[in-house]
Amino acid sequence: TNAWYRIEFAAKLHDTTGSLEMRIDGVVVATISGTDTKSGGTKSVYDTISFLGGTGQTWVIDDIYVRNDLTYEPVTAFYLDDFNRANGALGGSWSSGSDGAMEISSNNAIGTSGVKYSRWVNNLGASHWAEADIFSTGGDAAVAVHMNTALNYYYFLTLSGNDIILFRRDSGYTNLGSYNVGTNTGKLRLEANGSSLSGYFNDVLRISATDSSLTEPYAGMVHYTQGGGSTVDNFRCGPMPYAA
Repeated sequence: TNAWYRIEFAAKLHDTTGSLEMRIDGVVVATISGTDTKSGGTKSVYDTISFLGGTGQTWVIDDIYVRNDLTYEPVTAFYLDDFNRANGALGGSWSSGSDGAMEISSNNAIGTSGVKYSRWVNNLGASHWAEADIFSTGGDAAVAVHMNTALNYYYFLTLSGNDIILFRRDSGYTNLGSYNVGTNTGKLRLEANGSSLSGYFNDVLRISATDSSLTEPYAGMVHYTQGGGSTVDNFRCGPMPYAA
């Protein structure tokens, strides 16, 4: 899948008790321990870092961190999509559910009819956040956390009637809190920190709730068209803590 991934590699160099560990987006995917991780021969250890890619493939590396111990650099990065590209499909960093996907129109993400759902492909861990600039005109748009492919998620939306509402969608729809902000345009952010859910409007905390029903490590956006349309722009998501 064409997407950004955070890859971390930790190595303990020793001729009998060496270890190797690789993580992708904070999740351990491979480990080796109790082995010879020295180079052998006349050299005592490998002391270089290399990057290798498959033949005929295009790949990009950015933001390289190197440490001299086995602790990982704190994850403060986030993923961003400003939708500033040609109209049509969102692209490889997004997946969709059975409701159908959102798409790009005039450098915004929109839903054309009914409920549309798009999920960022990267695993963000058990605690994560999502935010976007929302403009609601007759339809409703939301950011969402703990999304899975079966259309279960928490979503934080703004209504054309100037209310913001936090819902849980699973077998039905459960209202977890609401607040009237007096406008249908602004920045929505939903944070999931364990079972604690926090909804922010223009960086001000407006709704708090506790719910542990859903635990998937993915975030995204949702569009509900009800006689009109709404737009989503400058979508961001990442692992907690929130990165401004």
